[in-house]
Amino acid sequence: MVLIAFLGAFSSTRFCLITAGLYPIAHKSLMKILQTLAVLFISASAHAQGDDCANGVPVSGTGSWSFDTSLATVSGFSGGAICSDLSSQDMGPDQFFEWTANAAGTWQIDTCGSSFDTKLSAHLGSGCGATCEEHNDDGFCGSFNSELVLAGVNAGDTFLIQVGGWNGAAGPGTLNSLNLAPVGAGDDCSSAGVIGGYGSWAFDTSSASASGFNGSSGCADTGSIDLGLDLFYQYTAAVSGDFEVSLGNSDPNYDTKLSVHAGSGCAATCLAFNDDYYGLHSSVVIVGAIAGETFLFQIGGWSGSFGAGTLEVLAYTDPCASFSDDYLEENDTPGAAAPLGPGTHSDLNVHINDSDFYSFTLQPGDILDVAITAFSDDLDLSEYDGAGNWVADWDTDSLTHSNVTGAVETWIVEVRDDPAFGADCSAYDLIVGVVQNPCLSTADDSFEDNDTCATAVPITDGLYLGLMVFEGVDLDMFSLTVPAGATLHVTAYNPGGCAAADVDMFLYDVAAGFCQDDPAVDAANTGELASAWTCLDYEFLSWTNTTGLGVDCLLRVSVWPQAPLNGCQGYDLTISGIGGGPDLFCEPAEVNSAGTAVSLGTSSFSGPLAFHLDALGGPVNQFGYFLVSAAKMDPGVSVSDGKFCLTAPLGRYGPNAGASLNSLGRFDGAGIFQNLAGTSASGSGFDVPSTLPAPPGGMILAGSTWHFQLWYRDGVRSNFSNGISVFF
Repeated sequence: MVLIAFLGAFSSTRFCLITAGLYPIAHKSLMKILQTLAVLFISASAHAQGDDCANGVPVSGTGSWSFDTSLATVSGFSGGAICSDLSSQDMGPDQFFEWTANAAGTWQIDTCGSSFDTKLSAHLGSGCGATCEEHNDDGFCGSFNSELVLAGVNAGDTFLIQVGGWNGAAGPGTLNSLNLAPVGAGDDCSSAGVIGGYGSWAFDTSSASASGFNGSSGCADTGSIDLGLDLFYQYTAAVSGDFEVSLGNSDPNYDTKLSVHAGSGCAATCLAFNDDYYGLHSSVVIVGAIAGETFLFQIGGWSGSFGAGTLEVLAYTDPCASFSDDYLEENDTPGAAAPLGPGTHSDLNVHINDSDFYSFTLQPGDILDVAITAFSDDLDLSEYDGAGNWVADWDTDSLTHSNVTGAVETWIVEVRDDPAFGADCSAYDLIVGVVQNPCLSTADDSFEDNDTCATAVPITDGLYLGLMVFEGVDLDMFSLTVPAGATLHVTAYNPGGCAAADVDMFLYDVAAGFCQDDPAVDAANTGELASAWTCLDYEFLSWTNTTGLGVDCLLRVSVWPQAPLNGCQGYDLTISGIGGGPDLFCEPAEVNSAGTAVSLGTSSFSGPLAFHLDALGGPVNQFGYFLVSAAKMDPGVSVSDGKFCLTAPLGRYGPNAGASLNSLGRFDGAGIFQNLAGTSASGSGFDVPSTLPAPPGGMILAGSTWHFQLWYRDGVRSNFSNGISVFF
């Protein structure tokens, strides 16, 4: 300002001299002086107030201040090492504010509401001697605006605030400051912790009480009540617009619930609530908030759950704002379902509030296959009958339905966006296939009709050959009892696995009432005791009864409802263990030098007619191999330090028996018999092959029983395991 006044004075003098027409030589000298001053003035103007670290715009306390970096220069100021990494450099054109705190506490400094991709640094002190404290590129308030929090600020502390843009970005914006103050959530609606603006706040409901507050009837249904131990925050919106209240970064084991109420304290009324959005964690979006408007946040847990978490308030931009209806709209209800035929239907859109419904006409014997592809959000399917009555929800991206009515049938499928995940909208393609069931003329097996839980057929240990199941039409239900302490082993051999019609198994407890006999429903996770649903040529299921009582069970064998449309599959079923668990004899074996007795009790079927032998409890580093015979003797005879319990002819799975018949192994440090011959898929024990060593020679045939023991070295002497009888 002094320079400008000085220049003004000389300008007036120049005017007077010229009008008087006097002193031409003095006039020339004066012109040179004025030219020099003009250069100095222009040079000083290159760093107008706020455009350099030496002349930041003075501001203080809580407020919002406009800036525009469009005409600013690039200062290159960093304020020290903390603001010299890649995330803080390259601020493009930048401006400076000298901000002074008018109160102690924790302060939030942000550029929320700015029109470009900002970067922000805070330096402690004033002028170009200030040293960097914090920097940020993208904060909570979206649109690539920046946000940082200064903790432990004292009243009177001064910070040099540097505002720039990412990768040279520039434009108009707003610098905001807000005193967050030390805050914790309150344990009652009348004592809520006070927060505002965008940011994150840690909380822990472990020591909270259950308030019972529901914000009136709006938050009084089963989706919002029962928050258990809950905490409260009183929130004030700093800017107008949409914002999200999220618990998404809370402890992954803490199942949160969230309610947002309009107003303050216990007089606030419920606006919205949520249980699960980000997995087990909650989120609520508030649309059209006004700067200064107050809200009460209530945080709790599902079914009494409690724990540590993070409350985040973020600016929200609707990710679905650009999604318009597709060319098949309006098909938003079952009654307005769009008819579709086979083929790929592309460029479709679905929104959380706009499901798509499609109808399909099926001839008798038709199998319908519907699959969603090319989608980004979590899309699921639902089924309706031709009258628009809901039948089932599928939390999957494909389904299969077979027309077994003998008449022309209409079937309706809904594509819906799962509200618990993602962006709540997506483009997608729909692939539709309709083929005739190739198994319509295939004969069923001798157990039919055992298609329901109520018509299950009793079975016991044994091998059942030539069984048949049909996709979407027919399954096989069997009833059996697993004695206390017994381990049930079930193998279903279905050649071709997933390349054919994929056969799967599910075991249910009759008393628990979970049996699922709808062949069109994936039964996984509906209360089964055990299940088997791989893509192998065989499915293996095992369950040990530890209840202390016999358990009546139902076994379901069915074709996976999402399998390729091959329709039907033959399979063989092997059942063992329901006669009382592993059939052990000479039990227990003699104690060895390790003070334990070697047991074969954990041995099990690993496939059709394939048995896996395991041995536990042996002395460390001692060698051994398995023996086999067609007959057993119990209690056996003493040989060396053990009991020999097999009869002649005796087969030895030793090094001389052949590569696939060699079971040579050694006990590891845990006493587990480890295979050294490469004849165990698991690395321990021995996979019994169908060929028998000579003697006795021959093959293990379906329906036969063989008996096994382990011989092993124990120091200078030897010992035996107990025996196990196996029905193949």
